[in-house]
Amino acid sequence: MIPKLGRSISQSFVVQTLQTKRRFDLNEFRMTRQGQNKHVSLIYGVYSVKKSLRYVLDQFFWDQQVLPCEGWLDLLYVDSKGYITMNKTAVSFSGYSDIKCEYRYIQRVSESKIKFSSKMDYVQPAYLDGDFVHAECYDSNRKLLYNNLHMNIDSKKVFDNRKLAEETKTNLSVYIIGIDSLSRLIAERKIPKTLNFLRHNLSAYMFKGYTRVGDGSYPNLLPLFTGLKAYGEEHKVGIKNIQYMFNNYSEKGCIDMYAEDWVQVATFVDIFRKQPSHHYIQPLFQAIDKVKSNNNYELKRKFAFAWTNEIGHDFLNMVGLADNDYLEFFKWMKESKKLDNAIMIFMSDHGPRYSEIQNTEVGRISNLLPLFTIVLPDHIKSRFNHIHKI
Repeated sequence: MIPKLGRSISQSFVVQTLQTKRRFDLNEFRMTRQGQNKHVSLIYGVYSVKKSLRYVLDQFFWDQQVLPCEGWLDLLYVDSKGYITMNKTAVSFSGYSDIKCEYRYIQRVSESKIKFSSKMDYVQPAYLDGDFVHAECYDSNRKLLYNNLHMNIDSKKVFDNRKLAEETKTNLSVYIIGIDSLSRLIAERKIPKTLNFLRHNLSAYMFKGYTRVGDGSYPNLLPLFTGLKAYGEEHKVGIKNIQYMFNNYSEKGCIDMYAEDWVQVATFVDIFRKQPSHHYIQPLFQAIDKVKSNNNYELKRKFAFAWTNEIGHDFLNMVGLADNDYLEFFKWMKESKKLDNAIMIFMSDHGPRYSEIQNTEVGRISNLLPLFTIVLPDHIKSRFNHIHKI
């Protein structure tokens, strides 16, 4: 039986090694141990190293405190058909009898600029021929009661101008969900519920040797979307003029969506001269800084990319707050059969780059090994049963 270790020779040696950024030398460690106790075996030494490393790494992880959100009812909402509608229940609870509301569309100008349309009075439910609106409601004395942003999926415009492909067993949809700066090591610690559901409920494939190709999101995602190396000359002509994955799917009849938060560190801010997909969420995030879902494409083929920067970019422990949210999202994807004829990828671009764990060997290696998992439909795995053997 291996005896318990105190913070003695083994832990002190590992701590000193990590603090001085020295490469760990097993022989040196063994000699250090044997200098104190000639009967210590190599197996005992290896066990001590593992336990000591765990002791050292634990100091970089903690549970982030959840900030409670204020509970309130929206005075307006967008219904399943895309109509902006007054919430009579919320109006009743508000205690105000004479509420007037108005709204305006949020429109993209560029990657760093938006504009608002003229304000329109809310009179009765009206179809929104745009994806995002800013709404305000006032009492009879023009006191502001409600100030909010609403998201819609303006599918009517798409159906009027395009013929969309059907989602079938041979024409799959693709969903890519990503979190910035999340290595597989960090994911195992911070979002265990999500990974457990992916493994056991969605039979996801975990890529344990998936590595980054550059430092930062841009050099890792540009090759994925275009096949080009980052910081070359080709991409400067604009994303619409090069081989771009979204164009490929759009030409095949897919409705496409690109969603990325945190405008200030957006991945392709310099080359998205035109809107890169039919549904593009960035104007909404710009509006959030300036001001304070429906399933419209059922059975139509889709290509969606959703990337979250802010929660993992600077602080590795923050991502733990999203564990339940991603878990519930993936549960909904399965229960609503969204994955029956779709491929889903849950991934990152690289590991943590700014935390203190980068001062350790494990932290530096973790930065090179981002999370990458893929979920395939059961009928694909049945048709190509060799996939399990790869």
